[in-house]
Amino acid sequence: MKAATSNNRQSLDSRDMVQRDGVELIRNCDLPPPQKVFKSGMEEKIELLKALRLSQTRAREAERKAAKLMEERDCISRAFEDEARLMFCYRQSLKLLEIRVCKLQKQEVEEVEEEEEEEERDENGGNGGMKWVWALAICLSVVGVGFLLGYTCNPS
Repeated sequence: MKAATSNNRQSLDSRDMVQRDGVELIRNCDLPPPQKVFKSGMEEKIELLKALRLSQTRAREAERKAAKLMEERDCISRAFEDEARLMFCYRQSLKLLEIRVCKLQKQEVEEVEEEEEEEERDENGGNGGMKWVWALAICLSVVGVGFLLGYTCNPS
């Protein structure tokens, strides 16, 4: 029985760091061990209340610090999300610009090819048929004027 109580006292000592089942537990160093709580007098109870108040103050401060750190973490997280959105928008804009450049290059190539085809048609007589039509029209008009003059000049 004494061995069991001595083990309990050792495990209940709040000023030590204990390792149980591979997990490290850090106990509250502000509070006295539980054995003193039950055996204590008035002065020790006052001391215990002071230690409890100090422990609660530290806990509140830790909560405030944790809340502040969470707020900072959230702010940084939002900043990263905003940056990621901007980068995505910039990438999409860049892709659109690349597509536009590609389209303009294709249009330019097509225009150059069309101009070259028109020049080849002009050189090879693509519009030569039109030239022959004009030449024929001029010749016929000269012949027509000649007939008209010949008919008006001969009184017969």
